[in-house]
Amino acid sequence: MEDGCFGFFFLGECPSLDNCCTGAAVCNSPRQVGFVKYSKDLKKCCTPDGCCEKGGYYCSKGVWREQCNDCVCWVTNMKNSCNKLKVIRGKNGCFILIFETWNRECCYCSTFFILMDKNGCQMCEPQELVYPIRLLRADDPSGCNIVVGDG
Repeated sequence: MEDGCFGFFFLGECPSLDNCCTGAAVCNSPRQVGFVKYSKDLKKCCTPDGCCEKGGYYCSKGVWREQCNDCVCWVTNMKNSCNKLKVIRGKNGCFILIFETWNRECCYCSTFFILMDKNGCQMCEPQELVYPIRLLRADDPSGCNIVVGDG
């Protein structure tokens, strides 16, 4: 990232530690695109609008364990689940996020993209691709030479 921090894009349930939908369907809660940013030593949160999500789990002995995910910034809030996230870093430091959406029955719906700036801030709302491009799990788009925005 431009400010000397590490940025991580990921897929997860939103809110991440809410267990109320576990087992409700084949795909549980829809996965969303999230973002966190930490200092290079991974000790300080650098996500400007990140929130702390609290929850927990029961360990193997049946004891409740508190858990907290710091600095989470959710990029999407879609009805269908986001899947197969690909992150492409453009020549000018911006990012293109490409992902598929799947419904609760685990069937493909469509493919979207989002533009993110050098600091991990969203430049546009998720845009559905006109053509039904499918993404393979093993695709590695890192070799692309793309300029995002005005260069």
